[in-house]
Amino acid sequence: MSSVADDRYKLVGAPAGTTDLTGASPHRELATTLGDELVLATRGRARVYGVSLKDRAAILTSGHATKGAFWVDHETGTWETSTYWMNELPAWAAQFNASDHASVAREKSGFEQGSFCEFVGRSAASVADQLDFAQALITGEKLVSNPANVPDMITISISSTDINGHAFGPDDPSQEQLIVQSDAALEAFFTFLDKTVGLKNVMVAMTGDHGAATTQKAGEAIGMPVLGFSADDFTKPLEQKLEAKYPLKGKGKYVLQMDNPYLLLNRYAFEAAGGSEEEAEDTAKSLVQ
Repeated sequence: MSSVADDRYKLVGAPAGTTDLTGASPHRELATTLGDELVLATRGRARVYGVSLKDRAAILTSGHATKGAFWVDHETGTWETSTYWMNELPAWAAQFNASDHASVAREKSGFEQGSFCEFVGRSAASVADQLDFAQALITGEKLVSNPANVPDMITISISSTDINGHAFGPDDPSQEQLIVQSDAALEAFFTFLDKTVGLKNVMVAMTGDHGAATTQKAGEAIGMPVLGFSADDFTKPLEQKLEAKYPLKGKGKYVLQMDNPYLLLNRYAFEAAGGSEEEAEDTAKSLVQ
């Protein structure tokens, strides 16, 4: 389950046929964000929004007291949100989804088939798509003219270098190309801001969340000892131990995948076997120590 998944809410704007409509919220975030503090300082008058390809990146960077957070459906690239904020997409967001933005991004990325996030998401086309959505939000919500004459805020978490870094590592030539192309997309976005509100009226803060480890191939090329191992070498023995302790009752295997250093467990399989999510995590932890 995602770190922001919250079954008290439902997805809004999810594509037709979506089977899991579990919503999302910042309920696990145990601190205030810059956006939260801005809302507090302006006595609720500042408007804060979060945008990212990923739900957690849109939600946790913007905070609790936001007007909305938006992210894309992993497979299709459709922009969605949660009933934590609203019961239906704003007209401008629905109009954006009704456009050919996703197909254009697929064509430009060269990945016209497959998961939008996994494939298109590691290209500069996804950066441009995200910034185009941010422009639509700024225009649609009129963030340049808060009626209370206080600052508004938008957080934009660009995840494309992260997705590409996980796929190929930070030393791959595609990563440098992606950064250069993303700079061009950012220049276009800042030009939009300059024309609509004037950059002299905008405060821009840029940061990063984490790096990406050198790949085994890149490390060995420069004489560095880099240990690599298959995820199956770790997950298959663990799955066998879990099945020995909890005979499967349906809902799939217990171990969904390993995305180093994270181990993703199937909550529904444990619940079918009579266990809880907390018990599953504690048991898996004890078996890998």
